[in-house]
Amino acid sequence: MKRFDESQSIKRILEWIQCKLSFTLPTISKNLVGIDSHLKGKIETIFLDMPRAKEAQWSMKAFSKMTKLRLLKIHNVDVSEGPEYLSNELRFLEWHAYPSKSLPVCFQPDELVELYMSCSSIEQLWCGRKNLESIPSSISGLKSLKKLDVSDCSELKNIPENLGKVESLEEFDASGTSIRQPPPSFFLLKNLKVLSFNGCKRLVVNLTDQVLPSLSGMCSLEKLDLRACNLGEGAVPEDIGFLSSLRSLNLSKNNFVSLPRSINQLSRLEKLALKDCVMLESLPEVPLKVQKVKLDGCLRLNEIPDPIKLNSMERSEFKCLNCWELYKHNGQNNMGLSMLEKYLQGSLPRPGFGIVVPGNDVPDWFNHQSKESSIRVQIPRNDWMGFAACVAFSAYGKSPLFCQIKVDGKESYPSPMYIGCNSMQVVSDHLWLFYLSFDYLKDLKEQKNEAFNNLELLFHSYERGVKVKNCGVLTNNSFLRVNDMDWPVGNKFHGTDLESVLNFLKKIRGERNEHDIDFEFDVTPLVKS
Repeated sequence: MKRFDESQSIKRILEWIQCKLSFTLPTISKNLVGIDSHLKGKIETIFLDMPRAKEAQWSMKAFSKMTKLRLLKIHNVDVSEGPEYLSNELRFLEWHAYPSKSLPVCFQPDELVELYMSCSSIEQLWCGRKNLESIPSSISGLKSLKKLDVSDCSELKNIPENLGKVESLEEFDASGTSIRQPPPSFFLLKNLKVLSFNGCKRLVVNLTDQVLPSLSGMCSLEKLDLRACNLGEGAVPEDIGFLSSLRSLNLSKNNFVSLPRSINQLSRLEKLALKDCVMLESLPEVPLKVQKVKLDGCLRLNEIPDPIKLNSMERSEFKCLNCWELYKHNGQNNMGLSMLEKYLQGSLPRPGFGIVVPGNDVPDWFNHQSKESSIRVQIPRNDWMGFAACVAFSAYGKSPLFCQIKVDGKESYPSPMYIGCNSMQVVSDHLWLFYLSFDYLKDLKEQKNEAFNNLELLFHSYERGVKVKNCGVLTNNSFLRVNDMDWPVGNKFHGTDLESVLNFLKKIRGERNEHDIDFEFDVTPLVKS
């Protein structure tokens, strides 16, 4: 039986029950009627529709034995708590003013056809995957609903028109559904903070101009995930720049060629993901607060924002894994390394940067070197702002290469830092070069005035295929010192060691080829136990 036919059958059954109850003697209907315990396992229908609200002293444990219950309607019955169990055989569930914040944890309503929970205290329906084909329009009566998760309900195709009336809704996850066109009212949910249509490949934008509905009404939205939604050129609306609260935007695995310039107006945006957008050719300027831009797999990308903007960014990591066209378009003047140069030429102190390039020997200007996978150095005493490090390694696996940082060899150091360099595939030896200031080493910064003497770097991986050949650290004061907290005119570095760094970067530009793999750079503190 199709769900539509089953719904009509349920409606006729309920009408028949209502008709029968209307002929019940008043003396019976006004009194409580008990149920013999041996009959509870045979009950298939409970219908309590009181003319006026009435308080009832019920034991919710009675539902635990009603394993065959298929129809349940409770209206105008005031109970203090919800049931701990509901039958998974339920086809119809209507419970006006349901008292609990969620349905029973063990409730798996795979057979549910209709759901009505008006005036309820419910905040979350249930957990796990459900084979829902539609969300009942009565959901608009859930005035306290904050989170609605219908992810992986692959048969779900529509969102009720009145879902936009659930003003309390803060999170809506429709990942992996078959939703085609959300109603315009949905995009007016002013309190919505998290929205995901990840993997909704059938998502249809406006049939007239092929643009998503206006997003400007979602003034509280902080996270928007539209991965793999088959969005073509022009599908992302220009008014996306009005999402003033947006912090994370994921548009990966779509088919647009360019993005609206208004993205630059997202003043709070911290993360922008565009991975595997194989048609993307250019990237507009990004907001200055952006910390991570993921461009891995953008095969046609040939233009990114002016790297001079990096001088103004507080901390930013551009990840361009397998962006071959970007390298070809810029010829020998590799864009990635140009960005690094601009980053170095910005005013200090800077939090940090990292880059991985082909090579097998640590440059001589790293004044402390080791043939092992670890190195220990003395810490300079005069205005030390951070350090640069380099490690030569070979890798035949996908495990990250980590760097653990210790002070004075103490295993119990409260928060050692780990730096992840995540590779997809490496076909030759590489050099990992990075700089860290005290802005990253927060725990070290707090102890800066304490009498610690040495710093130890330990490089390791979880796979045997990743092997460290040698490593080096640069602590030369002419590179890292601060002179009276004032930097040279024009925010330019001067000094023999830095010039060596820049010359080295310029030299290795010509050594990259189409087989070279770029890497991700990340700095993450170890979670304290």
